[in-house]
Amino acid sequence: MSHTLPDYYSNLFQQKVKDKIHLTTSLEHIGRDTVCNFLYDRQYCIALYRLSRSYDFSLQNSLRESFSENGVEVGTAFYVNQINFVGIQHRVLVTDNDKPSNMFISFGGSGFSKGEKNDTIADYLFECRNLSIKYKVNGHQEVFVDANGDKPLEIMFLKKEKKLFLAFITTKKDSTPFHRTIGTSLFK
Repeated sequence: MSHTLPDYYSNLFQQKVKDKIHLTTSLEHIGRDTVCNFLYDRQYCIALYRLSRSYDFSLQNSLRESFSENGVEVGTAFYVNQINFVGIQHRVLVTDNDKPSNMFISFGGSGFSKGEKNDTIADYLFECRNLSIKYKVNGHQEVFVDANGDKPLEIMFLKKEKKLFLAFITTKKDSTPFHRTIGTSLFK
Protein backbone atom coordinates (compact mmCIF):
# COMPACT_ATOMS: atom_id res chain seq x y z
CA MET A 1 0.00 0.00 0.00
CA SER A 2 1.16 3.53 -0.71
CA HIS A 3 -0.12 7.00 -1.50
CA THR A 4 1.46 7.20 -4.94
CA LEU A 5 -0.79 8.57 -7.68
CA PRO A 6 0.51 7.75 -11.15
CA ASP A 7 0.04 10.60 -13.66
CA TYR A 8 -1.80 8.31 -16.06
CA TYR A 9 -4.67 8.13 -13.52
CA SER A 10 -4.85 11.80 -12.55
CA ASN A 11 -4.87 12.77 -16.24
CA LEU A 12 -8.08 10.78 -16.78
CA PHE A 13 -10.20 13.09 -14.62
CA GLN A 14 -11.87 16.22 -15.96
CA GLN A 15 -10.32 19.42 -14.63
CA LYS A 16 -13.61 20.61 -13.12
CA VAL A 17 -13.82 17.60 -10.74
CA LYS A 18 -10.17 17.27 -9.72
CA ASP A 19 -10.65 19.28 -6.52
CA LYS A 20 -13.37 16.82 -5.41
CA ILE A 21 -11.23 13.70 -6.08
CA HIS A 22 -9.17 12.43 -3.15
CA LEU A 23 -6.80 9.47 -3.29
CA THR A 24 -7.49 7.06 -0.43
CA THR A 25 -5.04 4.22 -1.25
CA SER A 26 -2.71 2.96 -3.93
CA LEU A 27 -2.16 -0.77 -4.16
CA GLU A 28 1.09 -1.79 -5.79
CA HIS A 29 1.13 -5.35 -7.11
CA ILE A 30 4.04 -7.34 -8.48
CA GLY A 31 3.67 -7.72 -12.24
CA ARG A 32 0.63 -5.42 -12.39
CA ASP A 33 0.13 -1.68 -12.58
CA THR A 34 -0.77 0.29 -9.48
CA VAL A 35 -4.45 0.20 -8.54
CA CYS A 36 -5.80 3.43 -7.06
CA ASN A 37 -8.86 3.97 -4.89
CA PHE A 38 -10.44 7.41 -4.72
CA LEU A 39 -13.24 9.18 -2.95
CA TYR A 40 -15.27 11.60 -5.06
CA ASP A 41 -17.29 14.39 -3.44
CA ARG A 42 -17.20 12.37 -0.17
CA GLN A 43 -20.04 10.25 -1.57
CA TYR A 44 -18.64 7.91 -4.22
CA CYS A 45 -15.86 5.32 -4.12
CA ILE A 46 -13.81 4.80 -7.28
CA ALA A 47 -11.29 2.05 -8.07
CA LEU A 48 -9.07 2.56 -11.13
CA TYR A 49 -7.10 -0.15 -12.94
CA ARG A 50 -4.90 0.03 -16.02
CA LEU A 51 -5.58 -3.14 -18.01
CA SER A 52 -3.23 -2.50 -20.92
CA ARG A 53 -0.37 -0.17 -21.75
CA SER A 54 -0.94 -0.66 -25.47
CA TYR A 55 -4.52 -1.06 -26.64
CA ASP A 56 -5.40 -0.47 -30.31
CA PHE A 57 -8.88 -2.00 -30.43
CA SER A 58 -12.33 -0.46 -30.54
CA LEU A 59 -14.32 -0.87 -27.33
CA GLN A 60 -17.45 -0.86 -29.48
CA ASN A 61 -16.34 -4.09 -31.14
CA SER A 62 -14.25 -5.85 -28.49
CA LEU A 63 -16.63 -5.93 -25.49
CA ARG A 64 -19.02 -8.88 -25.32
CA GLU A 65 -21.74 -8.66 -22.67
CA SER A 66 -23.71 -11.52 -21.11
CA PHE A 67 -25.99 -11.74 -18.11
CA SER A 68 -25.70 -14.53 -15.54
CA GLU A 69 -24.63 -15.20 -11.98
CA ASN A 70 -20.92 -15.90 -11.62
CA GLY A 71 -18.60 -17.55 -9.16
CA VAL A 72 -14.96 -16.83 -8.54
CA GLU A 73 -12.62 -19.08 -10.52
CA VAL A 74 -11.27 -21.76 -8.20
CA GLY A 75 -7.52 -22.25 -8.17
CA THR A 76 -6.66 -18.82 -9.59
CA ALA A 77 -4.60 -16.44 -7.47
CA PHE A 78 -6.11 -12.95 -7.22
CA TYR A 79 -5.10 -9.62 -5.74
CA VAL A 80 -7.98 -8.32 -3.65
CA ASN A 81 -9.25 -4.74 -3.50
CA GLN A 82 -12.39 -3.48 -1.78
CA ILE A 83 -14.48 -0.33 -2.12
CA ASN A 84 -17.50 -0.02 0.20
CA PHE A 85 -17.81 -3.79 0.72
CA VAL A 86 -17.59 -4.44 -3.02
CA GLY A 87 -14.76 -6.96 -3.36
CA ILE A 88 -12.76 -6.65 -6.59
CA GLN A 89 -10.35 -9.47 -7.40
CA HIS A 90 -7.73 -9.06 -10.13
CA ARG A 91 -5.75 -12.06 -11.40
CA VAL A 92 -2.15 -12.23 -10.16
CA LEU A 93 -0.39 -14.26 -12.86
CA VAL A 94 0.02 -12.32 -16.10
CA THR A 95 1.86 -13.41 -19.24
CA ASP A 96 2.37 -11.86 -22.66
CA ASN A 97 -0.62 -13.89 -23.87
CA ASP A 98 -2.90 -12.19 -21.33
CA LYS A 99 -3.51 -9.02 -23.29
CA PRO A 100 -7.06 -7.81 -23.74
CA SER A 101 -8.30 -7.70 -27.30
CA ASN A 102 -11.75 -9.14 -26.77
CA MET A 103 -13.30 -8.95 -23.32
CA PHE A 104 -16.15 -11.13 -22.16
CA ILE A 105 -18.12 -9.47 -19.37
CA SER A 106 -20.76 -11.38 -17.44
CA PHE A 107 -23.05 -9.22 -15.31
CA GLY A 108 -24.76 -10.89 -12.35
CA GLY A 109 -27.41 -8.66 -10.86
CA SER A 110 -30.36 -6.55 -11.94
CA GLY A 111 -31.37 -3.16 -13.30
CA PHE A 112 -28.73 -3.23 -16.03
CA SER A 113 -28.39 -0.13 -18.22
CA LYS A 114 -25.79 0.76 -20.78
CA GLY A 115 -24.70 4.35 -21.03
CA GLU A 116 -22.30 5.48 -23.66
CA LYS A 117 -20.50 2.82 -25.71
CA ASN A 118 -18.18 3.74 -28.55
CA ASP A 119 -14.58 3.31 -29.64
CA THR A 120 -13.09 4.94 -26.51
CA ILE A 121 -15.62 4.51 -23.68
CA ALA A 122 -18.04 1.88 -22.46
CA ASP A 123 -20.23 2.69 -19.48
CA TYR A 124 -22.51 0.25 -17.61
CA LEU A 125 -24.63 0.66 -14.48
CA PHE A 126 -26.43 -2.09 -12.58
CA GLU A 127 -27.29 -3.46 -9.16
CA CYS A 128 -24.28 -5.72 -8.88
CA ARG A 129 -24.34 -9.09 -7.21
CA ASN A 130 -21.23 -10.20 -9.09
CA LEU A 131 -19.30 -9.61 -12.29
CA SER A 132 -16.74 -11.57 -14.26
CA ILE A 133 -14.31 -10.36 -16.97
CA LYS A 134 -12.32 -12.71 -19.20
CA TYR A 135 -10.08 -11.98 -22.18
CA LYS A 136 -10.99 -15.26 -23.91
CA VAL A 137 -14.39 -16.93 -23.90
CA ASN A 138 -13.00 -20.03 -22.18
CA GLY A 139 -9.99 -18.30 -20.63
CA HIS A 140 -9.11 -17.42 -17.06
CA GLN A 141 -11.10 -14.89 -15.09
CA GLU A 142 -9.13 -11.64 -15.16
CA VAL A 143 -11.41 -9.72 -12.82
CA PHE A 144 -14.11 -10.96 -10.47
CA VAL A 145 -16.37 -8.68 -8.44
CA ASP A 146 -18.46 -9.81 -5.49
CA ALA A 147 -20.79 -7.13 -4.14
CA ASN A 148 -21.73 -8.99 -0.95
CA GLY A 149 -25.43 -8.50 -1.73
CA ASP A 150 -26.77 -6.08 -4.33
CA LYS A 151 -24.91 -2.76 -4.62
CA PRO A 152 -25.16 -0.05 -7.26
CA LEU A 153 -22.06 -0.30 -9.43
CA GLU A 154 -20.95 1.64 -12.45
CA ILE A 155 -18.24 0.00 -14.52
CA MET A 156 -16.38 1.96 -17.18
CA PHE A 157 -13.80 0.99 -19.76
CA LEU A 158 -11.77 3.99 -20.93
CA LYS A 159 -9.32 4.03 -23.81
CA LYS A 160 -6.97 6.99 -23.73
CA GLU A 161 -3.61 7.47 -25.44
CA LYS A 162 -3.59 3.79 -26.48
CA LYS A 163 -3.99 2.66 -22.86
CA LEU A 164 -6.99 0.76 -21.51
CA PHE A 165 -8.40 1.63 -18.09
CA LEU A 166 -11.14 0.06 -16.00
CA ALA A 167 -13.07 2.04 -13.38
CA PHE A 168 -15.51 0.82 -10.76
CA ILE A 169 -17.75 3.41 -9.07
CA THR A 170 -20.13 2.82 -6.17
CA THR A 171 -21.68 4.85 -3.38
CA LYS A 172 -19.83 5.30 -0.10
CA LYS A 173 -23.05 4.82 1.87
CA ASP A 174 -25.96 2.61 0.91
CA SER A 175 -28.36 5.52 1.45
CA THR A 176 -26.62 7.73 -1.16
CA PRO A 177 -28.57 7.90 -4.44
CA PHE A 178 -26.58 6.80 -7.48
CA HIS A 179 -26.84 9.33 -10.30
CA ARG A 180 -26.66 7.92 -13.82
CA THR A 181 -24.14 10.55 -14.97
CA ILE A 182 -21.47 10.14 -12.28
CA GLY A 183 -18.91 8.22 -14.38
CA THR A 184 -19.23 10.26 -17.55
CA SER A 185 -19.01 13.49 -15.55
CA LEU A 186 -15.69 12.43 -13.97
CA PHE A 187 -13.59 11.35 -16.92
CA LYS A 188 -12.36 13.17 -20.04
